[in-house]
Amino acid sequence: MGTAQGLRVGSVLEVQRKTPTYDLSNQKLYKDVSFPIARLKVIHAESNASIARLEKMLPADKTPVISPNAVMVGDFVNRAN
Repeated sequence: MGTAQGLRVGSVLEVQRKTPTYDLSNQKLYKDVSFPIARLKVIHAESNASIARLEKMLPADKTPVISPNAVMVGDFVNRAN
């Protein structure tokens, strides 16, 4: 995402992690659940790309247990409300 998608320097982004849930009674995967894990702040923006720094990781009591406690490849990034 970049300026073409409305980002600019100072924009705040929310990082979400998707994780599968497992139905123990039926012994099968149930569905994917997404939850916020971090906030980023854009420090550089171009038309279709931007660079952001970690502003904060959400505390453990606000998110399910995650490991490692970091933003990872595969996490989803959206503009924060």
